[in-house]
Amino acid sequence: MKTICRVISFIICILFSQIATASFQNLCLLTGTLLEDPQHGIFSIGEGEQEHEISVFDIKVLITKSEKRGRADHGCFLPNDKPYELEVGLEKAFQLRNYKKGDQVELIQYERDIEDWKDDSKVETETSYFLATEK
Repeated sequence: MKTICRVISFIICILFSQIATASFQNLCLLTGTLLEDPQHGIFSIGEGEQEHEISVFDIKVLITKSEKRGRADHGCFLPNDKPYELEVGLEKAFQLRNYKKGDQVELIQYERDIEDWKDDSKVETETSYFLATEK
C-alpha cells in the first residue's frame, strides 16, 4: 500500500512539475491614434490547389499608452516612457474599414518565446497584434 501511494505521489509531482514550467509571454493592451487611414490589401499565397487569399489591413499608429492585459511576465510599458510609432499588418481586421486618420484604436500585443526543438538554447520571441476595439 505504501508503494502504491509513493508511486501515485511521484506521478503527481512529475505532472505538476511539467505544468509549472514557465515560458515567457506578454499580453499588453496598446492604445494609440491612427496616423494614416488604414490600407487594405488582398494577397494570394501558395500555388495550385493550396493557393488562397488573405486580407491584411496595414496601419500606422502613434502608441500613447500600454497596460497589462492578462499575463505579462515583463510588464507592459512605453519605451523611455514616450509615445512611439508602430506600423503593423492585421489579418481579417475588417472593422478597420470604418476607421480614419486621427481615430483612437486599441491593439492587443502578444509576445511569446518559441524554443528551437532541436536546440534548447535557441529562443526566438514572436510578436503578434490583434485589433481590440470595434467602431
